[in-house]
Amino acid sequence: MTPTQSPAIHAYPEVHAYPEVDSDTPTSSLEILRAVWERQQIHVEERIELIERTALALRQDCLSGELRSEAQRAAHMLSGSLGMFGFSEASRAAHIIEAELTHAPPWDATVLEALLAGLRDDLREPLNA
Repeated sequence: MTPTQSPAIHAYPEVHAYPEVDSDTPTSSLEILRAVWERQQIHVEERIELIERTALALRQDCLSGELRSEAQRAAHMLSGSLGMFGFSEASRAAHIIEAELTHAPPWDATVLEALLAGLRDDLREPLNA
């Protein structure tokens, strides 16, 4: 008996039916990627803001080890997720921020701010796959 002749398959046809596609359902890979990107943008923004707070704390000479560690993790997550969405320059900037925060002090707020500016510039470009 072949799989298509199996009585189990025919007993539950709804399991094998294709879902209906409405006009709001993304149909192309790029549309799906854009939909996922839209949902992730708030997390991306939160991570960028955390790194900006880190740069400000560094500039004010009050950077805690905990904030530095959180910013390092945020930069690591940004590097991976931005690269996945095709923002290669932003991903590279996040990777450099992560590396900067991994090394022992002194850290330079000006360097972090310049990298963040480049990261934000890259994110202004439309998402194209």
